[in-house]
Amino acid sequence: MNVTQLKSEQQGFYQRLMCLASLVPGFQLSQSLIALYDSSLKSMGYARLCFAIDEIIQNRSSRDPFPSLKEIRGRANPQLSHEDQAALIASQIIGAIRSIGPYRLSDAKEKLGSLAWQVVQSEGGWENLCTSLDDENLPTLRAQWRNLAKALLTQKQGMDQELLCDSTQKKNQQGASLVSLQSIFLDLKKHEQTMGGEM
Repeated sequence: MNVTQLKSEQQGFYQRLMCLASLVPGFQLSQSLIALYDSSLKSMGYARLCFAIDEIIQNRSSRDPFPSLKEIRGRANPQLSHEDQAALIASQIIGAIRSIGPYRLSDAKEKLGSLAWQVVQSEGGWENLCTSLDDENLPTLRAQWRNLAKALLTQKQGMDQELLCDSTQKKNQQGASLVSLQSIFLDLKKHEQTMGGEM
């Protein structure tokens, strides 16, 4: 992207911020606030930010305040449901089969990513998928791969939550051990004081 195009996209972002500010009664958009929003959000890309602000403008009510940085980030980078992610993975596999073919295994693995590759492996491997896909069974295989990807996403989420719980439990146990050591130390101090320092 050249500097002129970047400046143009940045100007579009500024214009949308000003347009949005004009829709919020009593709100004044200062240069320093524009600079704050720009510096905080520009890493997401101005095209995505412009899309997010356009969406906010289209869906806002007259009582909505000026959006926070978090709200704009959320619109610019929405989280997909497991169903949507699974459908995307199935489509990526089909696209890779058609564009890469059965003999460039490493290219396919690199293009698809780890979760899609797990789907490939559990379906008999890359070459098997490539040779089994045709126009007749495309809908069936797409649904099968989507369901498998969804199951893997759900399993991964469960494992992530389990790891988080284990980590929290270990921290709590360490905290309890520390409290126990502190109470033992305090008991020893009290005993030492009652014995007149003879220990």
